Amino acid sequence: MKRILFYIKFIFSLGLIATTMAVACPEPIPPEPDPPEIDPRSEDQIAFEGYDVIGLYLNGIGAILYNQDQYQVSKNEMRRQFRLQSDNQRRYFDLRFTAEIPNEIGESAFCSVSYRLEPGEETDIIIKLNLVKKESGLKWLWNDIQSVGVIIFE
Repeated sequence: MKRILFYIKFIFSLGLIATTMAVACPEPIPPEPDPPEIDPRSEDQIAFEGYDVIGLYLNGIGAILYNQDQYQVSKNEMRRQFRLQSDNQRRYFDLRFTAEIPNEIGESAFCSVSYRLEPGEETDIIIKLNLVKKESGLKWLWNDIQSVGVIIFE
């Protein structure tokens, strides 16, 4: 009989200890939510990709934009050249690729960009342009380091 009483006390004690431990455990910590995805594009590039007018964009803002009434536009596939100029030729930009013009998003090419915004103010730069967007017969080419972009037709 003592033995049975001992087993009952022992089982009761184990049950009491197990219940105390279960109640004392903290609730499980839920996993942290995934961090929001960060857009790797700069603000200037995001602004640039929002435009749909052929032209030259500096710092995400249109510098020379095509207007059918005041500008002429030309493209020479063989020379890998694109040019946009005002009818009076005071404002222009000339784009010359040193290699093939990028056709797929992510492709890039070095090119020479010459432009004149005001008489006597001509700028020539050599930059690497990346194709960042392609739709509706247009290509968006962008250089993030210098915040220079061009929209040309295919």
